[in-house]
Amino acid sequence: MQHSDILVIGDSFAQRRDSESDWPTLLATLQSGVSKHARGQGFGGASWWSTRKCLLAELAVNVPQVLIICHTEAARIPSDFDFGLNVASATKVQVPVTAEHAHNYVPAIREAAAMYYTYLTSSDYANWAQTAWYSELESILTNYNIPKVVHLHCFPPAHSQNSLHCFKVGVTNSVPLWDLCKDIPQASTRNHFTGEQNIKIAHAINNTLVAYPQASGWVNINLIG
Repeated sequence: MQHSDILVIGDSFAQRRDSESDWPTLLATLQSGVSKHARGQGFGGASWWSTRKCLLAELAVNVPQVLIICHTEAARIPSDFDFGLNVASATKVQVPVTAEHAHNYVPAIREAAAMYYTYLTSSDYANWAQTAWYSELESILTNYNIPKVVHLHCFPPAHSQNSLHCFKVGVTNSVPLWDLCKDIPQASTRNHFTGEQNIKIAHAINNTLVAYPQASGWVNINLIG
């Protein structure tokens, strides 16, 4: 398999990939035998809209044989500049901004996001929009006929949702990533996990790809053992 055949996209759980032991890069190395940054991008704090834009752009270049996609929470605010606009960044921490779009960011954006979450947000709409994206994604995956797809939910279902979405195309890991890392001090983590856990995640996903099931549905990849 060529290195370009592996695509890893999502939010901050798939963001760090400049170290050989970061799970997206190590996974691409295990699959291809080539050690370099994994194809794709993770958008810290950003909405699924950024993941969608990245996927469509990557598909226009080359259709991968393997797609790993991290699905973030529904309530984040979409941004054409991939700003990380969520409840935490709008009220507690800085807004994550990519170097590519730093010149488009002004402090008023954070203030506007805080006002949105205070007065305008609709969890029902956010969940509906995310469900519509999942449906579109399944059509995209079917149309492009990507052989191996692994879906990783980053967070547990919102209070207004009954359960996590199980995708009709590809396999869906049954344990949210946040449930695996929420008790880990985040100061020195990469992709919210320790260095050792990044290595375990890469090998666990690689094992799933090697023994990829013929039928779509739930799987428990046992990411960190």
